[in-house]
Amino acid sequence: MTKHIGFTLIDLIVAVAIVGLLVAIALPSYTAFVQKARRSDATSALVQLAIAQEKHRSNNPQYTADFNALNLSTTSVEGPEFKS
Repeated sequence: MTKHIGFTLIDLIVAVAIVGLLVAIALPSYTAFVQKARRSDATSALVQLAIAQEKHRSNNPQYTADFNALNLSTTSVEGPEFKS
């Protein structure tokens, strides 16, 4: 009787089911983590924008609608922020 070395189809199906279960459990947590991080980045960017607007307003009679006039040099993962 020869001994076969390798995996059976049942072994592979069980492994795929386990990986699928782990992904189904971990993906919502990861998505929530990414959403919180992006929300934090957005809050920080808005605070920087507000500070820049107030600085501009202290030297000019009104706030600016042109974000390029504020000379913000903030960038994000997805590219430069505050581009109009």
